[in-house]
Amino acid sequence: MIKRAVAISAAAACLTSFAIGVSAKTDEPMTFQVENASGATLTALYVSTPSALDFDADVLGRKVVRSGEIASISVDSSVCDRDLRAEFSDGETADMREVDLCKLKGAPLTVGG
Repeated sequence: MIKRAVAISAAAACLTSFAIGVSAKTDEPMTFQVENASGATLTALYVSTPSALDFDADVLGRKVVRSGEIASISVDSSVCDRDLRAEFSDGETADMREVDLCKLKGAPLTVGG
């Protein structure tokens, strides 16, 4: 009986440390690269979860991404799948639905191409 209690306690300790490790990871921002493949300047990039009714604030802020440039973007890491809306200086927009940002693994996400 004591051996079983020790084994259960050890398993619970492992699960607790795993849960702590996972929660710490989700607190860190997810960073991904965006490549502007349009002929215009990327002036705004909105990112939201697919279940959101509207897009969150512009993640570029005051920055812009000129045609051919790549920018680094950081967002909350709680969800991999995201909806994105890119707005360009020529008035065009590009919507991308349910993009799995976790699968990019360092490769840039191309917008406007």
